[in-house]
Amino acid sequence: MLKGRTLGAIGLSALVLTACDLTRSEEAIQARIGQSLQEVINVWGAPSGSNEVAGRTFVYWEQTELSYEDVPSVSLETPIGNGKISATIPLSDPDKLTCRRTVQLDRNERVVSASLEGNNCPYYAPNDWS
Repeated sequence: MLKGRTLGAIGLSALVLTACDLTRSEEAIQARIGQSLQEVINVWGAPSGSNEVAGRTFVYWEQTELSYEDVPSVSLETPIGNGKISATIPLSDPDKLTCRRTVQLDRNERVVSASLEGNNCPYYAPNDWS
């Protein structure tokens, strides 16, 4: 019985932490509204790119990583001289983790809307959410 309660508490804690991260991410994204593009660049660094759609300018920052964490693999070892060579070979493609932050700018290059999307948001790196 204690195991079930402990696992339940761990699961609830993980859910609360995830919700806190998502809330923190949304707050950080929304905090960019009203800032100049240069202010956002000072915090997030150089953008990945920009698009012009129907007279509106969108600037975005993308982060993509490959994760082998849950990918099945096989480990091999071969003796060579007095040592050995070891290798781990993945048996399938890695998971692609992405996060894209986008801001829409007005004519004066001020942020009027902001959003994030992806399966790895929040992405934490230097200057990311400051």
